Amino acid sequence: MGRPFAIGWLPCTVVWGPCRRLLLISRLPVYSGKTIRQRVSIDWVIPLIFGLVFYVRLLTTYLWQTLSASVIAYLIFLPLSARTYARRAKLEAAKLEAAAAETPTG
Repeated sequence: MGRPFAIGWLPCTVVWGPCRRLLLISRLPVYSGKTIRQRVSIDWVIPLIFGLVFYVRLLTTYLWQTLSASVIAYLIFLPLSARTYARRAKLEAAKLEAAAAETPTG
């Protein structure tokens, strides 16, 4: 009746489970399509749809390999997202300071 539980995977499961949960509830800045605020050019719509279909096809064919590659890409983009977020926050703070300096008080 089914395969026996592999004890060799137990350490991976014990480590991966809490890490996954922490990433899901973390406040780490990640790239989002909503923050870009740019429209997709009409020239890019069809290639993006094909890319999305290809990704779904990979998910249905090679589930664990595709999920592993997606997680690795996510982990690679975390530091890049944090750096971009810090740069954007610094620019927003500078804009607020400039607006406060221009506003006459009195």
